[in-house]
Amino acid sequence: MFNYKPYFISLFFFLGNFIFAQSSCPNSDFSNSDFTNWEGYNGNYQDPGLNVGFIQGRHTIITTNTLDPNTCNNLNTIPTGSSYSAQLGNSSTNAEAEKLIYKINVTPQNSLFIYKYAVVLEDPFHLPEEQPNFDVKILDANGNTIDPTCGAYNVYAGQPGQNFQSCGIVKWLPWNTVGLNLTPYIGNQVSIEFTTRDCSLSAHFGYAYIAAYCSQLRINVKTCTGDPNIVLSAPPGFATYSWSFQGVPVGTATQSITVPQALYPVGSIFDCTMTSFSNGSTCPAQIQAIISDPATIMPNYNYTFNCGNNSIPTANNPIQFNDLSTAINSTITGWLWDFGDGTTSTLQNPSHAFATQGIYTVTLNAISESGCSKSIALAPITIVNNTVPTPTASDNQVFCINDNPTVADLTASGTSIGWFSTPALGTALTPNTPLINGATYYAESVINDCSSSIRKPVVVTILNASPAPTGPSPQSFCANDKPTLNNLIINGVNIKWYNSITSNNPLTLNTPLLNGTYYATQNTIGCESSIRTAIQVQLVDPKPIGNTFQEFCKIDNPQISDLIITGSNIKWYSSPTGGSVLPPNTFLRSSDYYASQTDINNCESLSRLKVTVKLNDISAPNSIAIQDFCIESKPLLSNIKIYGNKIKWYTSSTDSNMLLSNTPIINGNTYYASQIDPVSKCESSTRTAVTTYLYPCDLNVYNTISPNGNDLNDKFIIKNIETFPENKLEIYNRYGELVYKSNRYGIDSNYFYGFANKGLIFQDGNKLPTGTYYYILNYQRESLEINKTIKGFLYINNNE
Repeated sequence: MFNYKPYFISLFFFLGNFIFAQSSCPNSDFSNSDFTNWEGYNGNYQDPGLNVGFIQGRHTIITTNTLDPNTCNNLNTIPTGSSYSAQLGNSSTNAEAEKLIYKINVTPQNSLFIYKYAVVLEDPFHLPEEQPNFDVKILDANGNTIDPTCGAYNVYAGQPGQNFQSCGIVKWLPWNTVGLNLTPYIGNQVSIEFTTRDCSLSAHFGYAYIAAYCSQLRINVKTCTGDPNIVLSAPPGFATYSWSFQGVPVGTATQSITVPQALYPVGSIFDCTMTSFSNGSTCPAQIQAIISDPATIMPNYNYTFNCGNNSIPTANNPIQFNDLSTAINSTITGWLWDFGDGTTSTLQNPSHAFATQGIYTVTLNAISESGCSKSIALAPITIVNNTVPTPTASDNQVFCINDNPTVADLTASGTSIGWFSTPALGTALTPNTPLINGATYYAESVINDCSSSIRKPVVVTILNASPAPTGPSPQSFCANDKPTLNNLIINGVNIKWYNSITSNNPLTLNTPLLNGTYYATQNTIGCESSIRTAIQVQLVDPKPIGNTFQEFCKIDNPQISDLIITGSNIKWYSSPTGGSVLPPNTFLRSSDYYASQTDINNCESLSRLKVTVKLNDISAPNSIAIQDFCIESKPLLSNIKIYGNKIKWYTSSTDSNMLLSNTPIINGNTYYASQIDPVSKCESSTRTAVTTYLYPCDLNVYNTISPNGNDLNDKFIIKNIETFPENKLEIYNRYGELVYKSNRYGIDSNYFYGFANKGLIFQDGNKLPTGTYYYILNYQRESLEINKTIKGFLYINNNE
């Protein structure tokens, strides 16, 4: 079941051919060919109004009606009854969105807002909330939708029940016409928002076409005095129409109806109820048409003339006709003149010349803006001949075809001569009108605004003059010799050269030759030859061929001789023109080089082949400059930490003898590494230096001391502890009590001699008694990646 809401209406009223569709909302119909009075926004799928402003190509005024190619050329870009539209969005993608807003301060004169839309959406079969879409919102001054059912419209690509048409992946809606009754909002502001979105996944487009205008809800329908019928017509696009008068149905349920004028006096009010659909709901509305006072047309005219014989107009001279028509309850907007000699005019105030003397009845039919018309014919007009003398001229006038003669070249004696292509009537030829061989032209004199009644005929003869010159074609030249027209071989006299078969501008003999065709004429008897001899010019330019982009390894020190190119007698230059030849042993750099070749005729190419050279200078690998190793691990070059591709090792920065990766590392030596680029296969021209040091890493703990003063075995010895200055030693008695603690043990004579330095049992500096103790040693060296803790027992023999 449909829900009925009285908000959307759309109506035009016709009388005869008159359409009432004038907009009372400034530029709502885009008639300014711009977006004056509109607000534009652009953004993305989630926020179409993110940015303020119009973007060319996304907000577009349409002034010429064409067919949209994305609809298989089935959708007009401007709807019927409109002269302009706006395209909102485009066929680009990237999840773009656009918005247009028009705000109306509602008055009784614009309380009917009519808009039309057509929609073009790609249908990628996404989820509905991801599809390209179009929506319309009608909002009050507080931003609330006027009506949830008929005050909003939203459609996504392929949405069921929306009359979509298909063109491949594109789904499109034909033009729909929708009207909005704004009467409840008179004195307030209403906003109409149009929004288009691409799909939210960025790969499919959506756009729409929009047209709009405003009108009144009650419209006066104009009639004509004496017309039997009144035609009422609503705009197309609504689902149903229902016409009535005083509650009684009239006419048919169609867009247009015809009713007898005799049955409906002035002031009669017709109601038209129309329905449209919005999101599956029915939105009916009603508008009224009031029969106004009939238009009465009172046609009238007069005429004047400048050339006459005793105040009687003469043949072949213009008469000015002046419209004096008036109308009641209407305005005169059209005129149809019948001059009685088989000719007509639709101008309001035309000028007309009668070809021959005689009596003519002139009729004027005046037409009002509502389509009413009435005719009048005044007393017949008498036309007599005039006495202006005919010009004198040679009966035959001869010209050369190559002079391109025009009417301005014709000669005749008389006053204010004009030339015509007919013996009577017609329009004077312009001076630049080309003459035609064998044609007859007619000269006319004018005295005191009167033209001669008889015109002088002149027959034109246009002669071909000299024969065309002769010469071989094609003709070849070495481009590097920079030949000119003077080098061309041609047989003839008074030769002229042109760059086209129709050009009127001769070329100078020092004009440089180019590949192409030149055209020659000669002049033997005063007229230049009308046929031009075509000479094709071929400039020999034996440019070599080859790869225009060549890469080398910088470390190889490449030279000019390393460039690969196909040709004979190749010469290399550093510039496209001029310059000196580069020797073969010239070292290459990353730059452009230019090659020419010389053929067997000793013609060096003027055009040079441009070869772009790129020297690949690979960076050295990355590494730590100083690296430590444990001597016990017998480290090799492959154990050095370095970051690069296909590392090579050398004993110096310039040595060419590569070391094997299993070469043993020597303490204090410096090694040099390069890398190979995986793409260009080039070796780095600089090397990374790494200095290596070997250290003893295995600790040997001597776990007995006898600090008895004989300087033998009187301290706690840990062999190789000096390799690990970052260490900490703790010694505990049998009760787990800390009696000794030291950092950097074994460094700078820092040893345990059997004396306590920590704890509460023994005072600092007291000799520890004989017994077994427990030690914990933590040692580390970051450069060796060693961080260890060892534990064990220590026996102290004090002999006490």
